[in-house]
Amino acid sequence: MEINILSEKDNPLLNRKEILVRIAHGGATPQFKALLPELSKHLKASEDTLILQKIFTRRGEAVC
Repeated sequence: MEINILSEKDNPLLNRKEILVRIAHGGATPQFKALLPELSKHLKASEDTLILQKIFTRRGEAVC
């Protein structure tokens, strides 16, 4: 699974970062539960602090 950060924006009002990533994967679109550990490792953040809002699929790629 290859993770690329497309954009990163600070939201000081809510005290958080909003990140758009592209995830290249093989096979079916990964589920939210499978993406959390991979994203937490890549972003060096706790799984408890991550919130996945959407998964968009496009030609075998998931964009969260």
